[in-house]
Amino acid sequence: MDVPRSRAEMLEELRLEDGKFKFDIEDEITSSPEKEFEFKYAHEADNFNDVIVEDCSDSSEEDMVFHYFGVDDTFPTLAEMFKEQNEEEIRRKVVEKITTEGIPQTIPREILAEERKKWFKMMPKERKYRRPLQYFTHNDDISLGDILSWGYLEDLQVYAIRWEQGVQYFEFLPDTKTLPWWDVEELVHTKNIKQFYYGLDVKHHDQHLWDYIKLQAKERFPDWKPQFPEQDIKIDPVTGEKDITLIIKLPRCLKNMSLRVMEQDFYEDFQGWMYNQSTAEAVISLFDKKTGELRRISVLDPMWLVNCSKKDIDFLFYNKIVYEKPDKVQAQRYQKLVNLCYAKDINFGRYWKSKWIDMEIDEFLKKYKRSQRFKEIVDKVAKLGRYKLMRPPPTD
Repeated sequence: MDVPRSRAEMLEELRLEDGKFKFDIEDEITSSPEKEFEFKYAHEADNFNDVIVEDCSDSSEEDMVFHYFGVDDTFPTLAEMFKEQNEEEIRRKVVEKITTEGIPQTIPREILAEERKKWFKMMPKERKYRRPLQYFTHNDDISLGDILSWGYLEDLQVYAIRWEQGVQYFEFLPDTKTLPWWDVEELVHTKNIKQFYYGLDVKHHDQHLWDYIKLQAKERFPDWKPQFPEQDIKIDPVTGEKDITLIIKLPRCLKNMSLRVMEQDFYEDFQGWMYNQSTAEAVISLFDKKTGELRRISVLDPMWLVNCSKKDIDFLFYNKIVYEKPDKVQAQRYQKLVNLCYAKDINFGRYWKSKWIDMEIDEFLKKYKRSQRFKEIVDKVAKLGRYKLMRPPPTD
């Protein structure tokens, strides 16, 4: 049976006074401080004698070597392009150009040093801590090194991870599960390339999965299991020393990757370019003198530069990339590729003249024109919508 109670008795039972809670806590609860990044050695990646690399068993392209999209599988990789670099050939090209066309236009260093303070003043000077693991430092032939940055590329519809020695592309976020656990754990701590563009780290419908992965990484992946490499341990019967062989599988990344379409003939607005150590990108600064608009072209993969126009390649060659001393190795990867494109006449406007196959530039042109057409349609719809909103309502 319910016992009738007065309003005062109910407020007393609920510890309410004048309709408000009464607290016994005298001190305010302080917010928990943000955890700073703490480097942890991955024992498996730093304690072994040999490595065996196996193909991912469930990969449909396990027998295919990674290459950029072309007519067949002989399209060059970044490492293959660097092998073709010839300093003497570049010198001959420079002498030939100066003889026929005169001294090329360059930006004076004094102006460059002064103006770069304005172009890149919003860029952070934060540099990612590199993991000194044996797997990265002693196995250049099987490892791409440490992770520098990563993010989702809307135009290519892939996830890209920028390593010290190259770029890997993943079609789906769950495919990162095929990476070694220490790389997935590092991926969670590594800042995304979208951090300065106010975008999501991942695709919208992947956000819940990414939050789950970050939660799992805190507890060393109790349920969502990335690759935990096996260890083949042999003990010397005489010395008792362990001989550890690390057995690791290749990640399920894309083996056939198209190059990003680059903006053409930006040389007229060119102000300089530099290496952004925080996102591991080359950033080309452009200034439109007619509109006063300042914009940037971010280049994550050095191979994208082969899609620049001939005039753009010339400007990037004669106006060297700007970088801080600790970033010399990574910045020079972009400059070396531009040097090679300049020497061998590799650009978006013509087929490649080398032992490699000819580029299929028609596909790139189609994509570029399609993107421009899409922008025109979006602008037209937006203008039509504003026009309809501004029209007065009909009257009887």
